[in-house]
Amino acid sequence: MKCHTETNQKDKDDEGDLLESVLIQRNNEAVSAIASACANNTIGEQLLGQHQSKPSDLSSVTTNRNTNNSIPTTGITTPARSGMEGEDSHNDDEAFLMEIVSGRILSTTPQPLSGGKEPGPHQQAESTNKQVVLPNRMQVEVGGDEEQAIPQPVGLIRGADRPTAVISHPGAFAIDTAGTRGTVGLPSPDESTSSSSEEDIGGLAVANPVEEEAHPNNLPQAQDYNAESQDQNREEKMRQFKTKVLLGVIVLLLAIIIILVAILTPRKQQAKTDLVPTATSSQSPSSTPSQAPSTFTNHILSLFPFETAVAISEYPQSPQSRAFEWLLEDSHKLPFYEDSRIIQKFALATFYYATNGDHWYTNTNWLNHSTHECEWFLQPEFGRKSIISQHYDSYLTGYLEPPPDSPCSNNGLYQHLWLDMNNLVGSLPEELYLLTSLETLTLAFNDLRETISTSIGQLTDLEGLILGRLQLSGTIPSEIGLMKRLYAISLLDSLLEGFIPSEIWTLTTLDTINLQNNPLLKGTIPTEVGLMSALRWLILDNCSIYGSIPTELGKADALDVLYLASNQLSSTIPSELGNLPNLSCIQLFGNSLQGTLPTELGMVTSTTMLTLNGNQLTGPLPSELGLLTKMFIALELGNQFLSGTIPTELGRLTNVLELDLSVTKVSGQIPSELAQLTSLGRLSLANNAISGTVPQELAELQPSLYALKLEGNPLLSGTIPPILCQINATCIGNAWKTSCEEAYDGLSFDCTGILCGCDCPCYG
Repeated sequence: MKCHTETNQKDKDDEGDLLESVLIQRNNEAVSAIASACANNTIGEQLLGQHQSKPSDLSSVTTNRNTNNSIPTTGITTPARSGMEGEDSHNDDEAFLMEIVSGRILSTTPQPLSGGKEPGPHQQAESTNKQVVLPNRMQVEVGGDEEQAIPQPVGLIRGADRPTAVISHPGAFAIDTAGTRGTVGLPSPDESTSSSSEEDIGGLAVANPVEEEAHPNNLPQAQDYNAESQDQNREEKMRQFKTKVLLGVIVLLLAIIIILVAILTPRKQQAKTDLVPTATSSQSPSSTPSQAPSTFTNHILSLFPFETAVAISEYPQSPQSRAFEWLLEDSHKLPFYEDSRIIQKFALATFYYATNGDHWYTNTNWLNHSTHECEWFLQPEFGRKSIISQHYDSYLTGYLEPPPDSPCSNNGLYQHLWLDMNNLVGSLPEELYLLTSLETLTLAFNDLRETISTSIGQLTDLEGLILGRLQLSGTIPSEIGLMKRLYAISLLDSLLEGFIPSEIWTLTTLDTINLQNNPLLKGTIPTEVGLMSALRWLILDNCSIYGSIPTELGKADALDVLYLASNQLSSTIPSELGNLPNLSCIQLFGNSLQGTLPTELGMVTSTTMLTLNGNQLTGPLPSELGLLTKMFIALELGNQFLSGTIPTELGRLTNVLELDLSVTKVSGQIPSELAQLTSLGRLSLANNAISGTVPQELAELQPSLYALKLEGNPLLSGTIPPILCQINATCIGNAWKTSCEEAYDGLSFDCTGILCGCDCPCYG
């Protein structure tokens, strides 16, 4: 009997070893399966399916909390079997353990038996449960931040004579074989509910820790669950997330700022390049108020010629572009201006930049947004006498006297632009001709070059155009003929070339035509000049005018000044000039005029100057010249083929300053009547055939006489009056040529044996 008992005990030990081996194998398989399920994020589904596929023999699960260290534990017990003791009970426990290990009993809640059968007495029997402590459960992160407890057999605990299977899982259980009786159980509904209400840790089940000496095989340990650490992790992740968001926002803001700067920095230039110029070159200003700011820039551009818009957009340093930028600086007022004023301000600003306005002698208030452009600096006088001529009044001094107080009209539009002698350097911009309300424009005596644009024809209200001494080149545009109100045009002292436009001669309102000192300017004087009833000044000297002086000129009865000197005229002097009673100045010297001096010239009683020297005139000096008693400047008839004697009637020209009869073929004696010319400053009788003596009466001319030319007259005899020897040191200010310092001024005569005096010895 004893032997039998020992044999049974050995068999039981062998079975225990076998069971332990099986449990370890199942534990390893379970760990592998759970790891695979975690990787696929399907732990719950697999376990639930596995649990529900097995009939549950559990009737209750009790969940307890370790109040000392707050580590959750779960005790799982087997229900006691009434009336079953000894080996049968022990074998049943081992069988039940096998079912648990093999996965047949893994359920968080009581489940009905397979096939809908009611639980048997085995599951329903009441018993006393014995709790077994489990190790700390393992935590596995599944699908995000929420933590799940993974069902995992974590090992075996060997008791006094049998192992304990320990599993961590929601509804986890432990099988304790350390005592003589092992129990397995599920939590009761009340206990489960109570446990859940006490603390909900992500829906996870907890297990009580197992004493380290209770599992000597150093089984795998579940990780401790630390709620504070998890909160810190969440806070750290949230902090990192916020930091990333903040950095992203900063980067985005920087990108937006860079983009805005790239777009807005070239604002003025971009406003130019984005504009599509639509205006024509002949647009005139309107009175329509400016458009809304959204279309403001394009609207302004539409007011300008196409070429202006191109200059603004393509050439940022051009006067047009700079003026446009200046104009936009006044954007808070500009939308309220009428179109005509916008054009006016832009045109004046362009003119300022094109003529180097920063270096004008005077530019007070120019480009000052706070000062109306009608208050910008202009010359106080318009077309002053000293500018146009030293010896005769400008048309402007009589036409605009006194000068207007303001250059603008009552509605603020420019009518007069006067900047002569103000150091303007550059060229005349096209935009100047946008000032279509201009009536007078004087820019004389500056350094403005290049050409006169055909756009000048837009100034249809222009009455005075004074552009002399500007070194202008090119041709005179025929569009000047469009200025039907033009009163005066002065383009003197320039480099103009080509032909004088015939359209000029059709402007019957013209008072003055001054094109002198343009040697390359060609043309003839058409017969239409006789229709210019308002013409007073015709100044074409030192050009390349050829042909004849038309007789129709005698019909221009308003003619006052006729300057045709130093040209290529080859006709006779028309006698019709005698029909011009208002003709005060006649300059015809330096041509190839032929024929005789018409006696009708004596009828031009208003004449103050008559210069005919340097022609090919023949015949005697008409005595009718003595009728020109208003003559006070000069009578120059030298370098001709004139003949005859010196008319005594010339003694009536008592106010004349210069009398030149040199280099002719006049003969006879010097009339003593010439002593009546008490204002005479220069008397030239040289290189003639004069004979006789020098009249002693000429000594009366000494106070005013500074030049007496008697050389080249070999037949002249006698003694020079001693008082005339002193004229070498005399020079009066009323000499019209102020030629006192010339080398040939003073007294000059041929010291011969028959003519002597002063330092010249007399012989015989």
